[in-house]
Amino acid sequence: KKKLTKLGKRGVQPSRHRIVSNKGSVKSGSKSSKMVTKTFYHRTSRLAADAILAEGFKSSLSSIVGFELFGVWLSDRPLSSNEGTKTNEVLLEVTLELVAPDFDFYELVEKEKPYREWCIPAEKVNSGRVMEVTDEWSLGFND
Repeated sequence: KKKLTKLGKRGVQPSRHRIVSNKGSVKSGSKSSKMVTKTFYHRTSRLAADAILAEGFKSSLSSIVGFELFGVWLSDRPLSSNEGTKTNEVLLEVTLELVAPDFDFYELVEKEKPYREWCIPAEKVNSGRVMEVTDEWSLGFND
């Protein structure tokens, strides 16, 4: 289990996460729909991370292979600038609970990539828990 510590002052980071938002989960309209919890990662600049932590994510428009996507880019592991992120400054961890088919709907499947990506609307992303990762090595992706 991950050890999480809520911080009162900026710069004091006793654990690898700073809890920012824990707004609960998305409610399913159907009782028969299976809810699934997943952890995602979002890499961004310090300035953007501060805005996200204060106000939540905002959807942005992206164009990929002739498709326009509107949402927040998330991955199943921390990505580097070599994998398409604009910066390596801040890593945010996002834990979401959604109806199982939603995860499939928002996923961009590219079989040649060693990671998975989703473009999920900000209102869905903001319903989850967002934390700043302060010790990326403890995640175990760098082994």
